[in-house]
Amino acid sequence: MADDGSNFLSGLSFFGDTQSVGPSGGFRMSTSEMETLLSKAESTKKLIQDQIVKAQRLVQCEPPGKDISSVGFANTANNSGRYYVGHLRIQLNRYGALIEKLNTALGRTTATDQANADAAKDAGKEGKY
Repeated sequence: MADDGSNFLSGLSFFGDTQSVGPSGGFRMSTSEMETLLSKAESTKKLIQDQIVKAQRLVQCEPPGKDISSVGFANTANNSGRYYVGHLRIQLNRYGALIEKLNTALGRTTATDQANADAAKDAGKEGKY
């Protein structure tokens, strides 16, 4: 299975300067260092999202003619563009994982945490559990 980047930091944790590092290890930094890293990670993630949008043009190359060279070049260009967009998506997932870990270490509720809490509430209402 290809690496989609979503497990980039699995098994690693971030700890604030008042927390003890767990038995599996991790990164310890001050709250201000985490805030700085989080800000940089969020701006880089936004940049990558913008690049993905712009890179869509790289997979839409049309050959100027129907000859074998033009068609072959367009296909090669489109394949290269798809590879690049895939690479950007992996990077986007990696930054998402970093942002989620930092938010968790800072004690913030992440979108994933909230979605899981909402699903648990809904399941309880429906008598599933």
